[in-house]
Amino acid sequence: MAVRTVPNQFATINAAITASAPGDTVRILAGTFNESITIPTGKDRLTIIGVAPRVTNINAAGGPAFTVNSPLVTIQNLTVQNAPTFSGIVLASVRSIIRNVEIRLCQRGIEIQNASEQNCIVDCNIHNNTAEGLLINGPLNLLYNNRLTDNGLDNIRINNTSSTNILVKNFFMNGRTGMMLFGSTNFIFDNFCNENNQDGMFIASFNNFVFNNNIKGNTLDGITIAVAGQNRIIDNNIENNGNAGVAPSSENLIDDNDIENNTIVGIFLNIGSDNNAVRRNDLNNTTNIVNNGANNVIDEND
Repeated sequence: MAVRTVPNQFATINAAITASAPGDTVRILAGTFNESITIPTGKDRLTIIGVAPRVTNINAAGGPAFTVNSPLVTIQNLTVQNAPTFSGIVLASVRSIIRNVEIRLCQRGIEIQNASEQNCIVDCNIHNNTAEGLLINGPLNLLYNNRLTDNGLDNIRINNTSSTNILVKNFFMNGRTGMMLFGSTNFIFDNFCNENNQDGMFIASFNNFVFNNNIKGNTLDGITIAVAGQNRIIDNNIENNGNAGVAPSSENLIDDNDIENNTIVGIFLNIGSDNNAVRRNDLNNTTNIVNNGANNVIDEND
């Protein structure tokens, strides 16, 4: 395995990748590089590593800054920017790691395509993109300790072709929606969804586990669950949202949450919101629960 350096050994990042074998490392020194970079098939386990975000900068040139077509690729320690009609990074293969990367001023920050799965997005700062910060179409991805803010559409959108993602300790702020979920069976733990322009979380899928998140100051609901069920909303802190703290559909569990100071109502069970279990929540709102549904179990709420 070899280490190839840009620009000392190779004038461009694409040239260094072309010369690389599987498992090699491409080190990019300080500077701004005007390239759209493709990692083709046959470059498995390649690492692309800069000095640090805002020190190593990739200005996209006529396409995504990075398109990844090989598995087990790592991209880290750099800034991706200026792809106004493309995603900053497109993952089209499997098991890649995007770590400590800033992505800004693109159409989307990161796009994970349908055939791409088991990727890790860690310690990234994804902000001020015109569409989604992170668009996920493939399943089984891990998102840990990322900051997604000020993206023009949803800070994160998980489509119905994606499922079984793990989202831990991420921060979603000032997007249209903090988190938009159409894919099912996601584990969502210890995230912040604050001050988004619509809902903190919008869930239109089944069997998600939403545990110990902070959801505060969103313009509409803290959590909306629409035409979906079997979601478990447990031990979250849901405060100061402009409409309801939680507005569920049918057949969900809403247990042990701290739901306070939401403007209209703490928990809103609308007509057709049936067969929910609402238990042991700490409620401190002007109106705590509105129950217009049928067969809801409402027990031991304070």
